[in-house]
Amino acid sequence: MEAMSLMADVSVANTAKSLANDKSTTKQKKILTTAEFLLQTEKQRLDWENGVYVEANKQLYAVLARCYFFLMNDNGEGFKQQNAALEAFYEKRGYAYAKKTPLASRVVRAVFGNVDRRRISTYSIVIRRAMALQIETKDFAEWIDTNGGVQEVRLGRSATYVSKKDKALSVAKRWKNMQTLAIASDDRLRMQRVRDNDNKHCLLVAQQNKDGTYAIKGVVHTKGIVEQAMATLLSSMNAEERSVAKAKQQVDSEAANDAEVKVAA
Repeated sequence: MEAMSLMADVSVANTAKSLANDKSTTKQKKILTTAEFLLQTEKQRLDWENGVYVEANKQLYAVLARCYFFLMNDNGEGFKQQNAALEAFYEKRGYAYAKKTPLASRVVRAVFGNVDRRRISTYSIVIRRAMALQIETKDFAEWIDTNGGVQEVRLGRSATYVSKKDKALSVAKRWKNMQTLAIASDDRLRMQRVRDNDNKHCLLVAQQNKDGTYAIKGVVHTKGIVEQAMATLLSSMNAEERSVAKAKQQVDSEAANDAEVKVAA
């Protein structure tokens, strides 16, 4: 009887415990209303977005910034020594090394390892776009963040694409060092002055005359139009610089050939 009583007590205790667990489980698995679900899950997303996600991105940008700094600064090794070091690093890690791959891609892969090729491509595009825009190394991480992150930068355009706004910004940075063609000074021009536009770029709409003078008909401050004009100016400057560089390269090549001929003689 005592044994049966003990078994009964144990059975009752187990049943009570089971019911308690069921109630606890039911409480934990409470079905939320749509409003409750949306509010709670939104808060969870905001906590992640403003916490772990932000911190992870900051750390990623910091790593990419180091890659960018390395690529933008001469460490004194020279291309051959640098390339040999990269190749040796790849061999030690067991990565396939392709010399024709952009240097930025090779550096990124060395740092991030044998991960998804699309991820390496994304980081490489971001770095090469920063190079094309001549982003200061100290501003690199902030530039990525301002542009919405690495994916937004990648999706923007090709690695060689530079937006109209960024071209205008590039001209603005070089403005003080650029040659001034002329200073337009006239009382009627002064009457067009708006104090809020002081030290801001503008566009003078003019006609070139046969005697080499320019008849200015208006002053434009519309941001998009001014940016387009500055972007066009930058393209023209870059084309001229490429032409000068090509001509110099041709002269250097001819001089080298002449030197070789003299030595052979």
